[in-house]
This record gives sequence, C-alpha cells and structure tokens, in this order.
Amino acid sequence: ARTRCGYGSRWLGFALSLADLDKRISIRDNEILVEGVLRTQIDPAYVGNGILAPRNCTDVPPPWWERRGVTCRSKLSAMRWLCADTYYVERGLCQQSCFDAGYRYSSGDDCSSGWPSLSFEGYICRVEEAIGGWVRLSEDSGCTSSFLAMVNPAIWLPDAGLSTTGVQLHPLRPGVLVLTQTSGSCSLGDFMRSDTEAPGRFYQFDSRLKLVQNSLEDPASSTGGSCPTVPKTFLNEEHCQILPSCAPLSIESDALVHLNLSTLELFHTVAGRYVYAITGLRTTSSPCGLLSRWRRLDCTAEACAETSLGGGQADAIAVGLQDEEEAGWLRDIDVECHDVPANAVVKVGAEFFQHVHLQEYNVYDFTDWVDSHPGGKSHIQKWAQQGFQLQFPELHEMSRWESGLAAEVLRVAFIGKFEAAVEFQSLPQGLQTQPLAEVLGAAEPADHLFQTCGSPHEVANDPELGHQLRFHSVFENDPPHIHFDRHQEAPYAITRDPPYLTSKHVVWVTKALYAEDQLRQRMAWALSQIFVAAVPGYGNGAFSEMWLNFYDIFVRNAFGNFRNILREVTYSPVMGEYLSFKGNRAYDSGNHYPDENYAREIMQLFTIGLWKLNSDGSRVVDENGGWVPTYTNEHIMNFARVFTGLDEQPTRTNIEKLPGSRNFIDPMRMRVDRHDVYPKSDLNSDYLGDGYPLCSELPARGFLAKGARYTFLGSSSLESGVMVLSAESALYGELCSDSSCSTPTSSRELGTTLACHGEECKLETVRVVKVPHGYYEYTPPACVHLFFFNGREVAQGDRRFRWKRSCANPETQVAGTACCNTSADPRQEARVCGHHSERVRLTTAEARCADMGMEICAERTVAGDCGFDDMYVWTPTACHVDVEVGPDGKVSSMLSTKTKQNKFAVSWRSGYPRQEVGVCPSGCTPSGEACTCAASAETALAFDQVPSPTELRARLKIIASPPTGLCTMNCESATGVRAYTEGAAVDESTIFEHEGRFFKNQEHFVRVGEFSFRNPPVFVQRDDLHARDALAEVESLLDHLFYHPNTPVFIARLLIQRFVTSNPSPRYIADVAEAFRSGTYAAPKEAAPSPPPTSGAYGDLAATVLAILLHDEARYSGKGEASPETIGALREPLLKVIHFLRAMEYVEENGREVALLDLSDAIGQFPFESPSVFNFYLPDYKPDRFAVGLAAPEFEIFTTPTAMTFLNGMMSLIQRGLGPCDNGFGMYGGSCRNGQLMLEDPGNATEALAELDLLLTGGRVSSKDVIRKAYEAAAEGDGFKAAQKAIIMTPEFHTLGDPVAAGTREQLTPEVVAEPRSYRAAVMLFFGGGADTFNMLVPLNCPLYEEYMQVRTDVALLPQQLHSITTTGQACGEFGIHSELSFVKELYDQKQAAFVSNVGALVEPLTKAQFNSGGASRCVGLFSHSDQQQAAQTLKCQISGASPKGAGGRLADALGTGAQKYRTTSFTVAGTATWSQGFDTRAEVVDQTQGSVRFQEYQQLQTVISNITSVKHGNVYCEEYSKVLEEAIHSSETLGNVLDNVELKTAFEASSSLEKQLKQVARLIAAREERKAERDFFFVSLGGFDTHRSVAKELAGKFKEVDSALRMFVTELKAQGIFDSTVLVTHSDFGRTLTPNSGAGTDHAWAGNHIVLGGDLKGGSVFNEFPKALLEGNDQDAGRGRLIPKYPWESMMVPISEWMGLDRGQHADVFPNLANFNASHILNRAALFRS
Repeated sequence: ARTRCGYGSRWLGFALSLADLDKRISIRDNEILVEGVLRTQIDPAYVGNGILAPRNCTDVPPPWWERRGVTCRSKLSAMRWLCADTYYVERGLCQQSCFDAGYRYSSGDDCSSGWPSLSFEGYICRVEEAIGGWVRLSEDSGCTSSFLAMVNPAIWLPDAGLSTTGVQLHPLRPGVLVLTQTSGSCSLGDFMRSDTEAPGRFYQFDSRLKLVQNSLEDPASSTGGSCPTVPKTFLNEEHCQILPSCAPLSIESDALVHLNLSTLELFHTVAGRYVYAITGLRTTSSPCGLLSRWRRLDCTAEACAETSLGGGQADAIAVGLQDEEEAGWLRDIDVECHDVPANAVVKVGAEFFQHVHLQEYNVYDFTDWVDSHPGGKSHIQKWAQQGFQLQFPELHEMSRWESGLAAEVLRVAFIGKFEAAVEFQSLPQGLQTQPLAEVLGAAEPADHLFQTCGSPHEVANDPELGHQLRFHSVFENDPPHIHFDRHQEAPYAITRDPPYLTSKHVVWVTKALYAEDQLRQRMAWALSQIFVAAVPGYGNGAFSEMWLNFYDIFVRNAFGNFRNILREVTYSPVMGEYLSFKGNRAYDSGNHYPDENYAREIMQLFTIGLWKLNSDGSRVVDENGGWVPTYTNEHIMNFARVFTGLDEQPTRTNIEKLPGSRNFIDPMRMRVDRHDVYPKSDLNSDYLGDGYPLCSELPARGFLAKGARYTFLGSSSLESGVMVLSAESALYGELCSDSSCSTPTSSRELGTTLACHGEECKLETVRVVKVPHGYYEYTPPACVHLFFFNGREVAQGDRRFRWKRSCANPETQVAGTACCNTSADPRQEARVCGHHSERVRLTTAEARCADMGMEICAERTVAGDCGFDDMYVWTPTACHVDVEVGPDGKVSSMLSTKTKQNKFAVSWRSGYPRQEVGVCPSGCTPSGEACTCAASAETALAFDQVPSPTELRARLKIIASPPTGLCTMNCESATGVRAYTEGAAVDESTIFEHEGRFFKNQEHFVRVGEFSFRNPPVFVQRDDLHARDALAEVESLLDHLFYHPNTPVFIARLLIQRFVTSNPSPRYIADVAEAFRSGTYAAPKEAAPSPPPTSGAYGDLAATVLAILLHDEARYSGKGEASPETIGALREPLLKVIHFLRAMEYVEENGREVALLDLSDAIGQFPFESPSVFNFYLPDYKPDRFAVGLAAPEFEIFTTPTAMTFLNGMMSLIQRGLGPCDNGFGMYGGSCRNGQLMLEDPGNATEALAELDLLLTGGRVSSKDVIRKAYEAAAEGDGFKAAQKAIIMTPEFHTLGDPVAAGTREQLTPEVVAEPRSYRAAVMLFFGGGADTFNMLVPLNCPLYEEYMQVRTDVALLPQQLHSITTTGQACGEFGIHSELSFVKELYDQKQAAFVSNVGALVEPLTKAQFNSGGASRCVGLFSHSDQQQAAQTLKCQISGASPKGAGGRLADALGTGAQKYRTTSFTVAGTATWSQGFDTRAEVVDQTQGSVRFQEYQQLQTVISNITSVKHGNVYCEEYSKVLEEAIHSSETLGNVLDNVELKTAFEASSSLEKQLKQVARLIAAREERKAERDFFFVSLGGFDTHRSVAKELAGKFKEVDSALRMFVTELKAQGIFDSTVLVTHSDFGRTLTPNSGAGTDHAWAGNHIVLGGDLKGGSVFNEFPKALLEGNDQDAGRGRLIPKYPWESMMVPISEWMGLDRGQHADVFPNLANFNASHILNRAALFRS
C-alpha cells in the first residue's frame, strides 16, 4: 500500500468511504465515529461539512396509484426507473421514497433528517464517495432492515489543530486529492488540511494499493524489502536479472521438510494450519492383490505375535517388505498372495510388521476440513493441543473416512507419510509461505544474491489516473470478507456490492472499441474461442487479473507462433483449473488414475480434432468408407499421464489476491514427484520420446560444449553433487564477469566449446557448479532412457551396504564409484569422484577402477570424502527385472510395488505371451490372468545396407548425435538416406542421416521368451527425478500435436469461420493450412498495402491470418471455388454490438470506462462467459433448413429470445444511448444514459443512407428503399435514428457475404387450428456434461455394494448418504438414491417415479469382446461431449452431428402424420437443442426467465420489419436470417399473447436455472387449451455434470437443484390436474468412470442410470438389469470402469413414444436402430405405464 508521504497517496475530503462498508458507526454529540474513532465533527450551521440543510420532501404517489391505494413505499423495487422519469421529477412524485431507496432526483437532493443532533448506533451499508453523496445506514449488522438514508458530509475537524500542509497535491476529482511531491521532511498523520480545492479543507488518508512495474524488460528490484519476483519460466528466463537488493519469496529448490511432530507444530504456530497425522484407521480388507501398508511394531510396547499363514504367504510378504526397506518403519507393498487376513502380522528378520489401513499415519492438512466437519470445528482443532496426531474415533464407521465429503476434502490435502521427508515445494499451497520457509530452513538468506524475473506486461498503476477498475488487494477467509481497491472513480451505481464482476469485461470492451491494433484484437478474440476457459462451470468470476492475463496469451501471440500459444495455454493455471489437470497426479502418487480432461480437449478442440483430415479439410475415409478417428480413448489415458505433476506456483505480491493464496498468473511448475514416469504411446503407434537421443549416448562433457546452458540458482543449493569451479577454469570465466564473480549472470549459453580444466576432464557431466556468490545448474539437452534394462545392483554406501540395495540401469548416472582390490595385501580400496557425491554410469565406474588396477567393490568400503555414505554405489552383481504381460498385451515392470501397478502398451513384434487354459508360454508363469516372464534388454543391427526413407522411419526412432566424420555412402542424395560408416560396410556403428536428423543403426528391444517388443523410451528415470525431464515429456507431446498433419487444417478452418465464412471451400482451407505450415503467404498482386513480413516458420499465425484475409474467397471476388450463395456467415452478436458502437462513434459521458452488462444470456455471447469449453457454438452447427454439409455456427445462439433481446438492446442504444432502460445493454449509472452515439445526421436521407450503408454493411444493403422511407417518415430530428433502427434489422448488417437479392418471399400465413382432443406432454431433462449416475442410484446391502465401495473408493457414498428404496427383479433388492433427491424418493414411493438402469448410446448390442476387437457397429465420437450429446438426442449415434434430427422432433413428426394426426409442438427452454428438432417439426425456443421475449418496438416498426423480411436472398446466411427474424417476431408475439393470460396454480418461486426452465414448461402446459395443443415436447437442461474434480460436492449441488425444481414442477402439474398426462425423462451425454481420478472426480464413460417420472407411471421399480459386476475388468468394463451399456436409450424412449400415441408401424421412422435390438432390450409400455 502507498504510504502517507509517498508519491500517489490519496486523501479524501468526505467522511465516509467504501472502505467503511459493514463497519460500526456512532453518531452522537455532533460527532461521527467509525469503529469508535472520530471521523468528523458536525457543523450545526451547515457550513463546515459542505452540505446544505435538508429540504422538506413529499412522498405523493401518481394519481393512478392513489386511486388503487398504492403508496410510494410499496413500489420501492421499481424506484430505480421511476425516479429517473421526467414526469415524476417535474411533479415531485415519490421524492422521499426515491431518496430513501438511493435514487434521488439529483445529486443535490437531501431528504434526510440531517446530521445535527442525530443520535444513532448502527452499521454502514452503502456509500457514494462524494461530498453530499448518498449514504445508507442500518441498525442491523446484516443491513437488512431499519434503514436510515443520509448524505455524505465533508470532513470538518476545527478542534484538531491541523495546519495547512505544504506538500504538493493534485485534485483527482472533487473531494479526492493525490500527493504528487513532498518536501524533505513529511510527517502527515491520518488527517491533513489543504487549500488545494478550497481554503482550509480537511482530508483523511485513504490507503490504496500500489502496484509496481514488474514487466519482462523491467522486473521490480525492490518494494521496500520484498520483490514481487516471478518464478523463472519459459516466459521470462531470457530477461531475469540478479539483484542484491531484492528479497523475494526464495525457496531452496530441493529443500526437504521432515514430517515429524515438531514440523506439524510449526505448521500450526507459524502458518495457523491444522496439519495432523491420522491414526486409528481400521481395515477389514486383505492385503493381497492390492497396495497395502505395513507398520513395524515396537515389541517393547506392544505384543508381537506372528500370524499363522500357510503356503509360503508369510515369506512372499516378507520379501516384499524387504524390497521396500528404504521406506523404514512404514512400508507400502503390492504382493501376490491369498487368504491373508486384514491386520496380519509377519516377521521380517528380527522385526515384526503388521498390516494396517493404507492411509494410516498419512499426514494431511485438515484446515479446510475444520469448517466442513459435520460435528463442528472444535473436534478437529483440538488435536493441535493433543500432539498433532488425530485419532479416528472408534465409534465412527470407516466409511466416513473412506468416502464422501471427508475423502474429497482431504485427498487433495495429502502431504506425505508421517516422519517421511518431502520437498518444501511439494507442500500444499497454504504451507508454502515465506515465514514457514524461513523456520524450516527452506528460505535463502536475505543477504544473498537473488534472481529477479518479471511477468509479461505487469505494469505499475498510475495514482494520478485514479482507480478505475476493481482489484482484490486482500482476501481473508475467516471471517470471509473481500477487500477491494475501492470503487471506480466515476461509479456506475450506488450499491453495497458495486459491479466488480465487470472489471475484466470493461477492459475487453475498451480494447475492442478503442485499441489501435484492431486486427490483433480480433485475432485474439478468435483464438480465445478455440482455447476456451471461462467463468461458467468454473467460478472465480469476481476476479479480473487472472482472466485478463489468460486472454493476453492470445493478444500477445496473435501474430506469433501457434506453438507458443499451445505451450502457454498448457502451462496456464487458469486452463489447469478450468480443465482440472492442475494438481493432476500419477497413479504412483495417490493410487488414482490421472484426470483425463485436458488430454482429451487439447486434441479434440485445440489441435487435431476428432477425425483425420486431408490437406483440404475433407475427412480421410477407410476402406469401408468410414471416417478415420485421430485418437482413441487409450491415447487419452496415455496423454493424461503426461499432464501429471503440473501445479500452480507459490503466491506472490503485485497480483490480485484470490482465496487460499492462489497464483493464477504465473505458468505452472512441475512437481516431478507427482509425474508419471512410465512409457507412453503416441498417435502413430510409436512412443513419446521417439526422435530424442539416448541420454547414455550424449557426447562426453557436453557441459563444456557449444550451446550448453547454465541457469543461476541462487546463493545456496541443496544439490548433493556440486562441482566447485576453479578460477582458472574456462567455464568459470564464462559464468563470471570478473575474477571475483561478484556479479554473476542470470543465465548463460556457451558460444563455443570450452577446454576442460583439472577435474572437469574426468567428469561425464555436471549437475550444479559453484562459483563465488552463487550456484549454476547445467541444463543438458532433452534426452531419453530405455525403460527396460539388464540391471546392476547398487548398494547404499554406508553400513547398510549389504541389505539396502536396488536394481539400477547401468546406462544411467545414479550411483558412485567404490573401487577394491581384494587380492592385494593389505586390501586396497578407494572411493573415487570428480566432485562430492558424483554419480556416474557403470562403465565410467568400471573404467575408473580399472585405471587404478582395481575393480568395483562387492563389499562396503571404509568411509571416504566423496559423500557416498548417503547414496548408492555400483556393485558387480547383476540383477534382472521380470515383466508381467496382461491378456491385452500391456506390460508392467516387476521391479517394485509401484511399477507393478502401472501397465502400458508396447509395440510387440509378432504376438505376445498369453495364457492358454491357465498355462503361459515357455519362460513365463501364470499370474492371475497375466503371464510373468523373464525379460532381457537387447540391441541388434537394424540394416546391413542403406535403407530407404520409408524403411528408416519404420524401424529407427531414437536419434543420434551428429557424427564427427564425413558422409561415406549415398552422399549426393537430396531426399534419401545418407550414411556415415567407420569402415567399408554398414554395421552397428553406422549413422544414417535423413532430413537433417541422425540415427544410429541399432534397434532396441526386449526379449520375453520367444516374443519381443521394442524397448520404449522414457524421459524421467524413477530413481533420478528431475523436473526438467518431466517438462521435456510435456513438450514432446505438445510438439507431437503441433506437427500433426491435422493441426494446420483444423486450425485453418476454425479461424476462417471466425473471420470470413462458415463454409470455406477445400482450396481456401488448403491455402490457409499451407500458410500455417510454411509460415509464408504470397499475397495477391492487387493487395495493398503490402502485407507485413512473416517468419517462414511452421505455425506462423501472421502468415495464417494474411492467407485468411487476402484470399479470393475472403474478398468475395468470385474467383474462389465456393459459390456466392454459401460464402459468408452470420456475424457474432457481440461483434455486431461493438461494430455499431465504433461505427456510430459512441462516447461515454463523464470520462468513464464503457461498461456493458453481461450479455451472455441476452444475446448468447460475452467475453469470459462461454457456457463450456466448446465455445458459444459448435463449428459444425447446421440450421435445420441448411443443406447437408453446410454449417453456420452462429445460428446456434440466434434464437427467438436472443434475436428479440438483441433488437431491444440496439433500439435502446439508438433511442436513448447506452444504458439499462428499455432493456438496454448498459449498466445503471444513475440515469438511463451513460453515453451516446456521436455520429451526426448528414441532414438528408440520401447521405444518411449512404453513410450508414458504408459504415454498417460495407455498402451491401439491399433494402435501401425501406431505410430511406423510415428516415423520411420519422418525426423531425428523428430520421437518422429511424434509419439506424431499420438498417440494423437488415440481413446485410447481421451477415457477411454477397446477399444475392432474389425477389420477394411469401409472408407467413396464420394456421387454422381445430379444437384439441386429448393432451399429453413429454419433458426431456438433459444432464449436460455427463452425469455420474452410479452415485445417483447405488446398490445397497448386497455383495454388489461391496464392489461399489471397492471400485469407487473415496467417491463412494455411504448408506446414510442415500435414501433406501426397494425393487424386484434385480440381484439387489435394495438400492439407494442420492440423499439430495428426497422428492424423487417420495415420487418413487408413490409409484410415480422409476429408474432405468444400464442405458446409453448404442447402435446395436455390444459385448466387451466386440468392443475390443471392433467387431460390431458403434457410435462415433465415443466419450466426446459434443458427439455423445448428439447421440443421446438423435438416437442415431453412428451418424455424427444433428442431421438425423432429434428423437423428440422425429416423434413429433410421426405423431403429426400418423393415424391420429395429433397437433404437435416442440419447445426448448435451454437454447438450441437437437432433441426438439424434427424433419417437419421446428422447435420453438423459449426464454427461461420471460417465456416469450417480445420486440418492444414491434408496433412502430412492423411495416419496416415486413418489408425487410419480404426480400428473398440467394445467400444462405441472409436468407436464413430473414426467415428466423420473421419467425421470431411472429412466435414472440403469438406466444406472448398466450402466456400473458397464464396464471399458475402454485407460487412456483423459481430461482435456479432449472426451476426457471420448468416454470416456463408449466406455463406452456397451463396454456395448452388456448394453444389448442394435443402433444407437446419440452427440452430443458442442467449443465455442470462434467465432474472431473470434486464429484461428491458437485453432484450434491446438482441433484439438490434437480430435486427442488422437480418438486416445484410436479406440484404445479398436480395442481393443474395434468400430471397424469405428463412424463419426464432424463438423459445425459454419457455416464462416468466407476474409478475416480486423482482430483476426487470421475472421467468420461458410457452406461448410466436415469429417471422417469409421471402421474401415469407404474413406478417404484428399477427397470433393466443393473450391471452384475462393478469391479475393473468385469464383462461390461471397456477400461477404467467405463461400463458398456447393455440397453440402448430406446429402452426407455420406445414405451414413452407409444404412450404419447406412436403407432408401432412408425417405430422405424422414430427409432432407426430399433431393429438391431430384440424385445429383451426394450421396455414394454405396459410395464412402464398404467394406461
């Protein structure tokens, strides 16, 4: 914060400010005190406080109110608009009520009782920061009643003895001064006196936030003792500086924290956290076949009696425990055994170990659980006074710990095992504070050198410009209270909760309106619609900087390289949180699968799309004519493992504060201990890591080679292997700018290869080198290791040499060198190292010993000075690691308990070992369903002659270093393979060169008996973890997707759609994709001015956008392949608003920033408010009337409600200016107008039309006569507005492209409707996102519940969290319904609700074997949101998209054309929905709040609208717009007239989205007779079911909303007497995995369970066979607990359709896949309904 005497300090001349909200105020004896401190005295003469004496205000209502007995007080809710009405002001109506409500006639009005002699005790509720500003007080601390309205007095302190200050002050606005300069001595207090505004005025100090300059180019050096330094990342590493004056949060990168009792106590005393070790957990599960925990018993304090186990079980467990010796007293093992009971005790040597709960003695941060604990805070807080070991109560069932809310809250708060050591940087965010770092020894001393790094465009705030936008400066959790950096200087509203949600929107709108780089802004907006992260479904909408910083990725890189965007988005904590991969953990790190969310969307939406594409955008087809997918779910699971370990950076200063000390600004860091270390297949059936060199084959002493990179670590390092550089070393000279190295460089890349010096010449490599004043880390080139190896034992160098051993890869630098000569007398031994704790490869260790005439030691040596006592050394003992091969060919290493758990795919050469009748092939033994086999890693010659490029690419994957010799074979080939041989023949030493890359003539494979597979590469060695290696793996995947042949084509089409046309021709796509690939674009000769230069690099977006904008099709030249009829697009609604404001020269009054309301609901689009990651609309969305193959994405949000709302807002803008009145788009700013359009009327129709046509349609408007007539018919002075209103309704304003006017169109004619016969309604409630319905319906009190608990682990629900129901015909007679669905339970008991289980999208019945082999037809885009939402709504999932139309729409078609020819109507209250749309039936979109949104100027502009919509256009977008507009006007008027007369039978006080939707359904049903309806179809939707994280919490909230909405809806229908004629059914995209992920969520799956309810239902049953098994690997499991549905959606929809009146002969029309199923798959109507 700024100090009183510092530049920019602020001083307020009024007594009360927004900082005083909620504070206690006392008024007595003509003094105002805030929180007991004098704020001002009150001048009874009304002079000193700058306000006039109050006036006598009347409260007379308008005459028509008086006649009805209505008072002003009773209409307070309408005061905002009435008090601004000229009629009211001129007549003085309701003046007192207007003042009391905060909407006084003018700023001078004071209808209060006055301050003098006032006696009051209460609280400050609202404040207008100005002298005379409006203030609301209340006697109630919650500000809910007993209000008192006053005006804000100036500060008057005549008795304070303040003299006029001599500092220089600048008036920012009336009543606010800013200090610009002080004299040498300054001693300002809380108040001062100044003559700046008027003689002798008093001012109070207003503490304000100070943001410092901290950009890349100018990082902050000091801010009074601490720096807002940014962690070094790829964004800033080239700009970091070393500054001795800076003391940032500086953490030792490898600092360890021991989780003992003293540390847990420090967590509490220093950081206020409740961190405990959990004890007393009980287990009843056998330790066999699963990861289990064993505790060493203290036989001096407890009984040690070995459990009697037969069949060698005890020995098997003892071996497993010995293998985990390094884990100490608490060991986790995975052992194959049987019949071993829970809590068994085994003997290991002289020690006893007992099986305990897998989480016994885990350490968790219980702080968040304090507030969540059902029994109150004290039950958790007390353990801080009782030894920091929380004893789980014996009376509690273990299910309370293992599942539900406790598990969800605490899993993410896991820290480690008690008494283990963890890295400080791996602690939860709340524990990574500077004070804790200091007391735990993890902070660097403050007097050391520090590296200061900036952040892109992080600039200082200018106090002389004021504080225009909201910014969280402090966020306290207890009590919850947000401290903002105050209101805007020119506030938009006088409200207790100012519009802080708009700050990010204001910035976006301001840049869109006024930025000079408009193309950059448009490109950023287009990119943000590809890489979507938004507030809905995520939260944090109250904050601004995190969202703007994310958006800046696209602004900054708009004309840069696409690869940079892909990288920045991937590491963005905003995206990490939005797509739930921030904090993602490997299976080894928590025994849960990694979250799959980002792995899926980075492919489907950000890079390659769902289908393989040709270069022109057409889809690749297979031999059967089917589209070829780009990836499978197996790829998603693999890539999910890549995105593990990423987490946010520690918090820092100079950024907006979020709850929980979060940092959503800086790129995420890698926590390598949470990263998956196992091989991953890529999209080409190769591996990530192919194309990289083997680390073992990197050139020796690469740390001295040209290009070697060094990074400054700081003044200290915990790295054990440090090389101290001699001052004579050439490397020392490169890193130090002077001999004393007093000013080391931040980073250095060697420009030439250096000569080694001294000990450097003996080293393989270095990790960290030391110079005076600091340490540098050497960053070797990214390289890979082969995962399988022929091992050599390494042993602990100290006394544990004999028994603390591990099997290591001899090609890795993981152990030291201990040399012995046992034949000498006396025995010779030596520990050899180039520097302390040097780790080397085995060959280096052997060579060093040989040089000394020795061998590697088989026994422990005496202690030496190499530091080997605490690390491993090489031994001569060979070791081998077996491989387990599963029935699917996946393998796992048997090296350790953890490696056994991780199975991965490998490239088998020809078959693989599998069991046949319980027998495995030679060299393998059965292990469950798998085969455990001896394995050996081998290398073989690949080619005996120079291969062709195709042959080389097929067999050689690992690259080699460039050879030192010259090419010897095929050297003249420009496109073929060149060879570098040491002799005359091609042998294993030969290096091949192709396309600038080098390959060694060797293949690496693993032999398993008679079978073999390619030895897969990995980046991370599990016994030598480095964050840089994990990051290299992430980068390799990004490169893999970036260079995928789909990416240029996929991105080209998306960007063309945002700029030019929804349906680019193949040539257009191919040309833009080629510009993306080549990084260049040859502009047409006529393009002027000359386009800017491009980089020539693959992924260049400048070249891409040039190709988009300068292409023939972009200029509608007629030279392209596409016809004028299909070139163009419906324009985005937000861009139309911005375009109009810019073109009409909008100017905000009073110098304020332009603030629009959140228009996402009104017009379907607004910045940062996309409803999902799929953007505002799908790129392939096709209006119903469009031909197959044509798309028009923007029409998805151009519905009747949004069309009418858009027109209403635009009419208000034209008529009044930007503001909230008449459904305007502006915020309330004290009146109906915040600003106005400044473009002047030319004065005649011809010039006005020409100017508007040019500015708003580019000279394309067809209906010129209509606009001219509107201008000429308007009242004097209103012609220009009339012309503006007319032109913004034309198709040309709303679309791009040549309109191709083609005559006139027939107008809609009213339909003659007969009186209705019977009535029935079907309501589809869609759970958007994929609902986890196996936590909605749970088997109870049967063996299946035990399986449920085992597979769902800590997301499972306990019996007490479920409503018990009974059913017949199922393996379980009892089920549980989620506890939040209490009303559904009531309906179930009343036989008016039922569940349909085990359903999902199917083309035909599908078994697990068929799924694995591809032996049956299946849905396209399985597990994809967009595809499976369509699948659930079309019931023709083998066809992508909406072309089959919706099942509800097709049913409406059939009922309308069947024997009864029912009058059918289809409505959607959830925006555009496929389910509602038929071939003949057009769905009417209804607004969830208003029902029917009417065009408010319809009567005045009816003729204009008719004339505009009567013009027929050849361009499909213009034509569709005109039709939709005409239908929307007609529908809104017709439906509005009907709904105006509707009165519901119940209160139906809807507040949630679903309640509002169902209320509109109830209103439409209530209007059925007036509508003369016979069969109605309704679509409603509730999103937010994509629970990749915190499924228990999220699902509870969603089901609570569902239950409340259904209660209101059914109650109303019963009151109408129509419930017996209504059925409601639920669907969802898909179900979710039974196995949870590492974020306590679940991922995309398939089968699910759903609800049917209705008055005519035969409810009270669970229909269809519930899955027989739930454990992984069951007969329905497609992998990871993704159950293949046994029954199709038709199972429930066929009987519903028959109940609605469908003839059986029409089944095929409505259900095209029905013939693929037999009667057992479809419910009988008589089983489901009573009639």
